[in-house]
Amino acid sequence: MNSTVFKAFCRRRSAKGFLLLCLILTIAGCGSVSVQPQSLFVFYATPGSAGAEWLWARHYSAAGNPEEGPIKLGRLGLVAQTQIVTSGPSHQILVTLGHHIVAITRSQQVRPYAQLPAPYDALSIRWLSSALYAVVQTPSASHAQVWRFEKNRWQKVRRSLPQGIVTLVVGPMGMPSAFVVDPHRAYIIGLTAHGPSYPIFSGGAPAGTVGFARGTAIIPYASGQRGFGQWIAHENASHSMRYSFSGVRRAVLAILPGWPLWGLTVQGLVSYRGTRPQWSKMLPWPSPREATMVVVGRRGTPWLVILDGPSQGIWFNQRTGRFGPSFGIVVPDPAVVRAVALSAP
Repeated sequence: MNSTVFKAFCRRRSAKGFLLLCLILTIAGCGSVSVQPQSLFVFYATPGSAGAEWLWARHYSAAGNPEEGPIKLGRLGLVAQTQIVTSGPSHQILVTLGHHIVAITRSQQVRPYAQLPAPYDALSIRWLSSALYAVVQTPSASHAQVWRFEKNRWQKVRRSLPQGIVTLVVGPMGMPSAFVVDPHRAYIIGLTAHGPSYPIFSGGAPAGTVGFARGTAIIPYASGQRGFGQWIAHENASHSMRYSFSGVRRAVLAILPGWPLWGLTVQGLVSYRGTRPQWSKMLPWPSPREATMVVVGRRGTPWLVILDGPSQGIWFNQRTGRFGPSFGIVVPDPAVVRAVALSAP
């Protein structure tokens, strides 16, 4: 993917076009079990003067009903389509506006959290291993970087990533990693000095997600118009394996990280045993899905939100393997939903 395409993807635009390539999974680990799904924070953009956009946050119930008034976060700069919100320390939610990052406290106060030196922007962010990681780029750069914000200062972790869509993920043994995808390749890049290494995926179109089973990486991919499979690679190994699915109705299109592993399919969710989906344990969708799905979660709870388009979805408990209630979100016209996050449990 050339730099022009990548920059165009990262510019502010409508959230109508959720792409499977950028299916973002913001699950941050395991914790105490939550019996009922918690509430939601919905982030939406409204148009301003001279082409500017303003980002707002509003608290919604698990059923999609607004509970408090909207919170104005600030002018929205250069950010990615996804991963602009992450759960942070002390029950905070961190949000990138591009040029700076703000925190929403549990009492719904907005506070400055981190500033980016000019001309850098934080395209996306993720709280990993007790620190904030950010995918950072300048408007003129062809390659993104990864920075870490810790003890009130930025540190450059990776000065140049391969060109593509970058997702910050929890790697094996909870290690921070970057997953970089272009139309034909995928890279798993550790963000610590002694993390495991993986070969580069090629020979297909990666779906945009990666899962880990005891250090083994699993990447779903498409090949041609009708071919689907998953690529499997062991840590610190030079070789990899492929497993072909029989067709689109029996293919894993994305993987939900966390434990246990679940795969997302057009028919429902399927549990994994090791690196293989257990088709006999398919969990059908309670109702037909209407659009490309995006999965959102938060550490400390097994509940996930599976968004079906930008403003509707269904809850899922990855521990019990059961769906929760469906919901729909209404925002003021002409606002556009940019992100959804789970509130603190």
